[in-house]
Amino acid sequence: MKAKIKPTSILLILIVLISLNLRAPVTGVGPLMGDITDVLHSSTLAGLLAGIVLALFGFGSLVALKFNYIKMIFLAIICCFVGLIIRSYGLDIFAGFGNFGIYLFIGTFLVGLGIAVQNVLVPVLIKKFFAKRLGFMTGLYGAALCISAFLGASISLPISHVLDFKAALAIWAILSLIVLLAWIPMLKHGRWRAKFVLKKKKSTVNLYANFEVWVIVLFMGLQSLLFYTFAAWYPLILQSKGVSLSTSANINSLMQFFAIFSAFLVPRLTARVRPPARKIIVMLVALCYLVAGIMLFIPSSSFTLDVIMTFIVSIPIGGGFSLGLLFIALNAKDVPTSLFLSGFAQFGGYLIAATGPFIVGILKDLSHSFVPGIIFICICSVVLTLLGLRITKIKRI
Repeated sequence: MKAKIKPTSILLILIVLISLNLRAPVTGVGPLMGDITDVLHSSTLAGLLAGIVLALFGFGSLVALKFNYIKMIFLAIICCFVGLIIRSYGLDIFAGFGNFGIYLFIGTFLVGLGIAVQNVLVPVLIKKFFAKRLGFMTGLYGAALCISAFLGASISLPISHVLDFKAALAIWAILSLIVLLAWIPMLKHGRWRAKFVLKKKKSTVNLYANFEVWVIVLFMGLQSLLFYTFAAWYPLILQSKGVSLSTSANINSLMQFFAIFSAFLVPRLTARVRPPARKIIVMLVALCYLVAGIMLFIPSSSFTLDVIMTFIVSIPIGGGFSLGLLFIALNAKDVPTSLFLSGFAQFGGYLIAATGPFIVGILKDLSHSFVPGIIFICICSVVLTLLGLRITKIKRI
């Protein structure tokens, strides 16, 4: 007698595959920011490129709420695949029409939109089908995101050295194609697809008037702002302190590697302890950003100090987003509320996050130094810590 594979087991595998494609196209840009800045002739435009992705994460979150979930994820994966190709080779595909910068922004637009839809729908699938294992599944999802971020940060620069930076930006299209093919069976009618259809209901929660919802939005926004600011500018900040290009790329990869463990462990631990202990965990995670920001002020760079600083910042890099998703899942009273809360929190949160890389880029151009940008990071870290204390007091929404 053949063993039957549970639908949730298949869904778990698909969630991991999707997650592996949600961060690498973004974090892979950080090590290449020097090349991108040279092509665009501006740190401000390079920062805007990173900011556009996050703004689209926000607006794309609203699109995800409107249509069939299975088809929306499929279309979002296609959007990512096409965007990854266009942002690197659009100028070649369209026979030299326009310039590289235009296609870089168009491709980035499509990538950001595709990732945004998946960002919203995957946590909702977790809430519906793994309600009794929220801590584990949120940790697994967060760890897969961090593995994706680690891959993007670690292999982009070596690929650019072997080929060029365009190939390094486009390499993630291969992973998108694999995910696309794996998701196709979900489009077919039958018992597999039927088990995964979510019935959309209108939420009775007034999200806009609920103060606790805005606390979640701000927490998600600031932790994402700090994450993507570090992802975009951390290598160049290290280089400004005298670290070589290859060493800064390796340290950036190390940050994403350490984050894999915090992404998996922090939500699992937080879900198991009582609210008073949760407050301590959230506060410590948020404070790590502040400690790392203060360490960035140290002018003389040593490898040991950089590794310690990288380990400290990796804790919120991995754990911050997972905590945000966990509190959405824990505080939503049902799946429809989870869907609306996930979409709205990520919509507002990513719009806030989009300003981070852009502001640091502007400050760098105006002051010719990363010091104002580091001050900005420290201020955001303090506010995030205060929001972390408040988010643990939220009850069911």
